[in-house]
Amino acid sequence: MASSGSSNLPTKEVPGSYGLPVLGAQKDNLDFLHLQGEVEFFKSRVAKYNSTVFKVNFIPGNPAFPDPRGIALLDQSSFPVLLDSSKVDKTNVFTGSYKASDDFTGGYRVLSYLDTTDPKHATLKNFAFEVLKRNGRKFLPEFQSAFHAAFDAAESELSSGKNKADMAPLLNQLAFQFLAKSIVNVDPLTTKLADQGPTHLLRWIGIQFAPVAPGNSTPLPGFAEDVVIRTAPLPFLLVKADYDKLCEFFQLATEMLDMGEKEFGLSREEAVHQLLFLVGMNSWFGFSARVLPNLLYRVGTLGAEFQKRLGDEIRAAIDVSDPAGSFYGALEKMPLLKSTVLEVFRFDPPVLYQYGRPREDMVVESHDAKFVIKKGQLLGGSQALVCRDPKVFEEPDQLIPDRFVGKEELQANVFWSNGRNTKSPTADDKQCAGKNFVETIARFYLVQLFARYKTFELSEDSTLNTPFLKSFARN
Repeated sequence: MASSGSSNLPTKEVPGSYGLPVLGAQKDNLDFLHLQGEVEFFKSRVAKYNSTVFKVNFIPGNPAFPDPRGIALLDQSSFPVLLDSSKVDKTNVFTGSYKASDDFTGGYRVLSYLDTTDPKHATLKNFAFEVLKRNGRKFLPEFQSAFHAAFDAAESELSSGKNKADMAPLLNQLAFQFLAKSIVNVDPLTTKLADQGPTHLLRWIGIQFAPVAPGNSTPLPGFAEDVVIRTAPLPFLLVKADYDKLCEFFQLATEMLDMGEKEFGLSREEAVHQLLFLVGMNSWFGFSARVLPNLLYRVGTLGAEFQKRLGDEIRAAIDVSDPAGSFYGALEKMPLLKSTVLEVFRFDPPVLYQYGRPREDMVVESHDAKFVIKKGQLLGGSQALVCRDPKVFEEPDQLIPDRFVGKEELQANVFWSNGRNTKSPTADDKQCAGKNFVETIARFYLVQLFARYKTFELSEDSTLNTPFLKSFARN
């Protein structure tokens, strides 16, 4: 029997209950999606069971879907077992017990659903690494260009008399433009796709992952929303037209597709689908739905005094006339920038959950006890909760942008990429292939923001995923 540690902690039964058949799962769904929300849902159960390891029904909890019963691992002692490929199997657990049909990816299983023992895992992950490597020199210039287009549009809205500019669609377009121009090497605005890339991606992703979408993802009230999108998997046919248009565009990525064929043995058809998921889901959705709006919202709500501190550090370190050209050489001169990005990732992880199934019976340790977990049992961890472990972080529920300045050792306790922040991904693990890429773009995003603005203000009705720019002070 494998063990996650070797301490003398007491061995306990995993606390909690799955409730009545069907009804228990639906009750947990209701609490998680509509009544409590993710953080409070897990926090309330930690308090109820006096344990960070407990039984829970993961979403979606409906008889039309696979068994949602699992065990939550919510502290920094138990959670890391989910990162250990030697101990947990990651086959088809990208989104927990639910797996979208392969119809959504052209009939091919994509990297996110493969365990490290799958013969194709290393091939596809190395393909992802090579896509990032070969396009590395284009990312910053293309991001810079797309950034200015987005914020020019926002300023134009404000100057036209509007009292706020909705940044969500502009950030969606920003993310797609820089990724498409860097990787496909074609400006989508010059093709039949035009400016509709984000629209097609949102439909394709939304229908594909509807059963595990956050609460209030539609204009419908909670119960009606659950009936419409969480009663049964939604069919690919609803978004086939959108997906076909995306595939047509990604077929223009000739250099990447040639590489997939010649160097990794993929058929050209499969290379298109794998590349589309890599760029569209793993990259674009992460940037547009989490990284870019979250950073704008959190830095916006920290106020003008903090913005001045961060902006002064950035402008003193870089050449404001050439941020892309001076960025890498200035990184070590911007510790507050590095800390701010990592603190936002700690507070609002770009990747919310990790799942896995033990390869054999094992013992998992929390801070307080040991628990025997059976082979094949679904395990899941909320990275938002794990990164707010009060035994590791002081004031864990406070966003403290300089938390990591001079405290390098704390970085290892931030999990957002299916790995420790101090680790880099390899072909033999399940850490996000673009982990370092995401951190770089996140920092460069704030560099661009403060190379352009001294301070900015968001509208009071801004939210994490929907920030509205209200005013700004240009440099």
